Amino acid sequence: MSDRTGNSIAKARNLGVLGTTPVSFRESVGPKDKDDVFRFSLGSASSGLDIRVSGVKRGSAIGAELFATKGSVPRKIGRVQFSDLKAKDIRKALQRLVNSNTGNISTGELAAGNYLLRIRTRGNQTNYNLQLGQNNPRIPTPIPTPTPTPTPTPTPGVPSSTTIYNGAGLPADQGFVGFNQLPVNAALVGIVFPPFATLTAKPAPQTPGATGVTIETDKDMAGTGNLNTGYAGYSNYTANQALQLVPVNPAFPNLDRTKGFSLDFKLALNSETSEANRAGFSVILLGQDSRGIELGFKNDRIFAQSSSFIQEETAPLPSTFLSTLNDYKLTIQGDGYQLFANNSPVLSGSLRTYQFDPRASSPQLPFNPYAAPNFFFMGDNTDQGRSVATIGAVTLTQS
Repeated sequence: MSDRTGNSIAKARNLGVLGTTPVSFRESVGPKDKDDVFRFSLGSASSGLDIRVSGVKRGSAIGAELFATKGSVPRKIGRVQFSDLKAKDIRKALQRLVNSNTGNISTGELAAGNYLLRIRTRGNQTNYNLQLGQNNPRIPTPIPTPTPTPTPTPTPGVPSSTTIYNGAGLPADQGFVGFNQLPVNAALVGIVFPPFATLTAKPAPQTPGATGVTIETDKDMAGTGNLNTGYAGYSNYTANQALQLVPVNPAFPNLDRTKGFSLDFKLALNSETSEANRAGFSVILLGQDSRGIELGFKNDRIFAQSSSFIQEETAPLPSTFLSTLNDYKLTIQGDGYQLFANNSPVLSGSLRTYQFDPRASSPQLPFNPYAAPNFFFMGDNTDQGRSVATIGAVTLTQS
């Protein structure tokens, strides 16, 4: 089919002001036409957008990114094909709101203004159906306001909980996370089998017990010690054979910061060693817009990573917490987070959008996990630290 949608900001297909009725299109992307770019505006504040992609050819995949524009786009940036734009040029012209590897996006509240939607190929040539609309858009109240009919006070919504790990057996056997590992000092190019465990980074032991699973990133499966210098842990994303980041389970909860969500987990840090600004055990929780927090657990403190991965908010980790399973609760609401340990507040602060360059990682990564929506990780994510930790039950609750 003919391509009617441009692949640069300047040639983006103009949808005008998005109203209350969804709009639909039939388009295509592929190796020779990697992007379709749409622009539109919201005339007033909206409770959010629903973007749905369907009809994708089997064996192909499509991703989507939603941006807010930062004003007029420099001409030299606007003319470049989106897939060829440098990250710094994108940041100069646009503010990324959501990055979806499935092509489907549901946002929280959005302000009136101008927006850009990029549909990108993640595989072979394919047609696709795109539907874009507001989810329950805000409609200004008419003036004068008619006398309202009294209505009963609505019953507050009941929070929904998802058990990520029930504390028995191995977490990856329970459907929501996988056990992933990356080697150090080995190129990923050509490695086509997750979880990337190679001779340079032998699999870290996972030992299920009565109260949880113990993961040891300070030794390999043979127990010889310190050979597993790679990253190892549990995440709701994994890599497929094409080295693309994909969800382990599409039914993983959608994490809306405006409504709020929390992560309850049991953890015993049995031993840990790491360099400055790094931790042998970390917890990452990001909302649907990839904004959230990374917490590092060291042998003497807990800290929050800054957006550039420098230690910021800190709290001491009492020695009584070492080798003892404790209850933690990480809550995220709006633009802030708070961490509780055994029901006592420990840390709090603002959420981050992490500035991570996968090409600067060691080893280089073919994807940016910090750009994934609804991202969860628990384990050792640095070659500059290692630990022995026991993880108990893990539950995710949406308000």
